[in-house]
Amino acid sequence: MKHIKTTFIGGDLRQVSAAGYFSGIGAEARVWGFEKCRLPDGVTGYTSFEEACDGADAIILPLPYGKDGEINCPMTEKEVTLAALLNCVDEKTVIMGGRLDEKAYSLAAAHNNKIIDYYGREELSVLNAVPTAEGALEVAIRELPVTLFGSRVAIIGFGRIGKVLAKVLCGLGSDVTVFARKPEAKAWARVYGCKAEDTSNMSEYLSGFVCIFNTVPAPVLGKAELYSVRHDAVIIDLASAPGGVDKGAAEETGVRVISALSLPGRVAPESAGEIIAETAVNILFQEGIL
Repeated sequence: MKHIKTTFIGGDLRQVSAAGYFSGIGAEARVWGFEKCRLPDGVTGYTSFEEACDGADAIILPLPYGKDGEINCPMTEKEVTLAALLNCVDEKTVIMGGRLDEKAYSLAAAHNNKIIDYYGREELSVLNAVPTAEGALEVAIRELPVTLFGSRVAIIGFGRIGKVLAKVLCGLGSDVTVFARKPEAKAWARVYGCKAEDTSNMSEYLSGFVCIFNTVPAPVLGKAELYSVRHDAVIIDLASAPGGVDKGAAEETGVRVISALSLPGRVAPESAGEIIAETAVNILFQEGIL
């Protein structure tokens, strides 16, 4: 493997973990924006933004990268923009970030730099489903007055997160029903050891569950569905904003809804950082940097 220089700018402890991963595979790993953090062996912290970026083959921005050209730097009082970063690197430097917006792409294009959104990579989405599912279980265990063992629980949607949730919940001894739209998704749910129903029939069944996990980023739990949910149940919404629950209807019906977003970085930042690093390595191989 080639010896390359990598720089991690801003973000949270996932960035520190990712930098440690790169150091472990023999890359030079630098970080900026972590003055008060203990860094892994082999990772060098910089107070000068320009020095951190100097000569970098790849720059990894956080997840999310930020907004409107402002880089997300929650662990430092300093601020930095993507435009300032681009002024410090040459055109051959590959820049990666999570959830890039149009501003990020336009700034990079103006500087003739390639910028890649690693959040859109399938391997990251699949692996991120694991800490997301574990975080969802943590929420459920904390909020429910009963054990998941023996309890009837529902999963709405059977994508990456739904599959991992189903596997773990079945392993815990939960009685799991999956609500899905596609016939193949319902078939896979049965293979996983779950019951399977169509999402169009949810209001007929929801009264039987103590916990409902939603993974669908679309309005699937409206007034009709929420009125059928038992009064002591908990809905854990894992879908990205605006989520899958009608918040007005939830207030009207009194159903308890917990929005559980960004779980990987909150419950398992080290593992989540390694997932980002593995994805970045794949990208660098494809770009011919490694």
